[in-house]
Amino acid sequence: MNDSTLGTPENTDVPHPGSNDGQQPAPARPGATQPIATGQPPSYPAGATGQAAWPQTPTAGQVPSGGRVPFTGPVPPGGPVPGTAPRPFGADGQKGAGGGFIAAAAAQWTIFRRILSGQLLEAFRIAETARHAWLVTVIGTLTALGLTMGVLAGQSLKFLNSIFGFISKLDAGGFLQTFFLVAISCAIAIFIRILAIKLTLNLRHVPASYMAAGRIYAVAINPLCLLAVLVLILVIIPTPVTIGLGGLLVGLLAPMFLFMAEIMIYVGMNRVAPVDRSLLVPHTLMTGVSAVVTLLVSWAVFEIL
Repeated sequence: MNDSTLGTPENTDVPHPGSNDGQQPAPARPGATQPIATGQPPSYPAGATGQAAWPQTPTAGQVPSGGRVPFTGPVPPGGPVPGTAPRPFGADGQKGAGGGFIAAAAAQWTIFRRILSGQLLEAFRIAETARHAWLVTVIGTLTALGLTMGVLAGQSLKFLNSIFGFISKLDAGGFLQTFFLVAISCAIAIFIRILAIKLTLNLRHVPASYMAAGRIYAVAINPLCLLAVLVLILVIIPTPVTIGLGGLLVGLLAPMFLFMAEIMIYVGMNRVAPVDRSLLVPHTLMTGVSAVVTLLVSWAVFEIL
C-alpha cells in the first residue's frame, strides 16, 4: 500500500484548491465545538448593505443623540405625570369623593371636634373629602345668623312694647326683611373673603380654585357656624333665661372663634401652598382690601334696596 495514501486525511469537508467557490460548506459534525456568541450586534456601516445602522443602546451615564433621556421610572404617589401641565388645587381631579349634602352636614360636627382636639390638618382633609361641606357651612351660617337676628329683633320689640306700650310689634314682613338684610350682608362678606383667599394664593403663583379657597374658609368658620345654630335654638325659646344665655355665649365665644378663624385661614393657605416665600404680606393686604370692598358693596346694595 502506498504511504501517501495512508497519510491522506479522511475529512472530506476541507475544500480542495480546485473546488467551486459557490459550494456551500457542509454542516458541522455533532459534538463539534460551536463559536461562543458575544451578544454584540454586527457592525454594519450605514448604507453598506442597504440596511440602516444598528441602533446603539446607551450605557449608564450616556445621553442619547436626541439630547433627552426618556422617563422610565415610576411615578411618585400623588406626583404629576411627566409631560402634563399642573392642575389647579381643587380642580376636578382633586374633588372629594364623599356623599352629598347630608354627609356634608354630618361632617360639620366631626370637623369641629378635630379642631378642638388639635387635629387641624385632619379637619381640612375631612372638608376636602365631603365635597359639599363648604357649601353647607356657608349656607348654614347665613341661615342661622339671619333667623337669629330676625328672632332677636322681634323679641326686642316685644320687650320694649311691654315697657312703653306704644312700640309696634314686628310682623312677618318685618321679620323677613330683617332676615334677608342680615343674610345678604353676611353673604357679601363671606364670598368676598373667599375671593381674597384665592387671590392671596394666586399672588404666590399657587393655582388654587375658588372651591379650594371656600373649603379653607369653611373650616375656619365652622365653630362660628355651630355657635350661630346653638344661639338660634336658644333665642327661639321665648324666655329671658334662654335669650340671656344666648347673648352670653355670643359675647364669650364669638371673639375667640373669630380669632381662631383668622389663624386657621393662614394655616389652611400654607397647607396648600408649598412656596418659598411667605404668605403673610399678601394675606394681610388682601384681608384689608376685602374688608373695604365688603363695606362698599354692602353700602351699594342697601342703597339699591
